[in-house]
Amino acid sequence: ARRKGMEEIYMCGYSSSGYAALLTSLRIPCRGYLGFSQYVDLHAGSPLTPPYFFTEEVRSMVDPATTIDLKPLLAEADPSVPRTLFYGERNARDAAQGRHVEGMDTLEVIAMPTNHNTVLPFAAGDRLLPIFAKLLSG
Repeated sequence: ARRKGMEEIYMCGYSSSGYAALLTSLRIPCRGYLGFSQYVDLHAGSPLTPPYFFTEEVRSMVDPATTIDLKPLLAEADPSVPRTLFYGERNARDAAQGRHVEGMDTLEVIAMPTNHNTVLPFAAGDRLLPIFAKLLSG
């Protein structure tokens, strides 16, 4: 991005891509983040239930430096960078992850009366594009 002169980097993730996208947004110069139904804590020993397919066998193949609790990084993040996380309150795993980071001044956490698919209600009501427009407008 630096070599190509890109200065306005925004990250977005849904479900299994959300954790990596949020982690990346916290480690690079990023202008904003939008997440849907994602994990925020993947550290070994977390009291939160890991993703279905993130078994101990899979965990053993992943660099432990990338499977952390993102809450401490969020606590140190720049509060002027807009970051929003939508989670479905009818999905126990998603709700636990969302509640884990609620109340932080560096991440707006929004519970939705849905299951895991938090994107569908926005897409079905033609409200997905305005969420991205809001992110890009600062």
